[in-house]
Amino acid sequence: WIVNGYILGYGGLLLLGGRMADLLGRRRVFLTALVVFGAASLVGGLVDSEGLLIASRVVKGVAAAFTAPAALSIITTTFSEGHDRNKALSIFTVFGATGYASGLIASGALTSIDWRLTFFAPVAVVALVTIAAFIVVPRTSRPTGGHIDFAGAVTLTGGMLAAVYTIVTVPETGFTPLVTAAAVGAAVLLGAFLVLENRVREPLVRLGIFRIRSIVRA
Repeated sequence: WIVNGYILGYGGLLLLGGRMADLLGRRRVFLTALVVFGAASLVGGLVDSEGLLIASRVVKGVAAAFTAPAALSIITTTFSEGHDRNKALSIFTVFGATGYASGLIASGALTSIDWRLTFFAPVAVVALVTIAAFIVVPRTSRPTGGHIDFAGAVTLTGGMLAAVYTIVTVPETGFTPLVTAAAVGAAVLLGAFLVLENRVREPLVRLGIFRIRSIVRA
């Protein structure tokens, strides 16, 4: 669950994180979530309790669910469409992919010294990125306005949490009563989410995007 806790927080709140960045301001959400990520990583490196360690990983996953879409949205709104935006997105993608791969290698090396270093190292990175973001990210990335689709947020987040919990748990335990209940709950909540999104004025996810073939394929 040190691994699964992160996946649960990240997968469960990723779509909500993107919408909140639009509503509250991309720069503000990015910086706040970044600080929360760093603080949770610091706590994870200091604690001796298994429960608190797993909780710190869940919080890191939740924070990442807000930083990732906010960062991508900052890029798409800062750079004009065309060469500049394509170049920025390419750099973003390359660093994301190489960061993930090199992170696995670096974490293995750090663990051979002390596993706590895998929690302390991100704190230093977060500190540097936060300082850079204050300087580089424009203050013009303001909230877009609008209202939060609370019914959609509850059903989507609940459904995603239940779905991710099922996916990460069933290989270990099989379909226990709890896992089965989570799977059924995910289906019910996500089904309710689809129904609700067709009825609200400002949906969390505009279902019309699924008419775009490239998005459906992705």
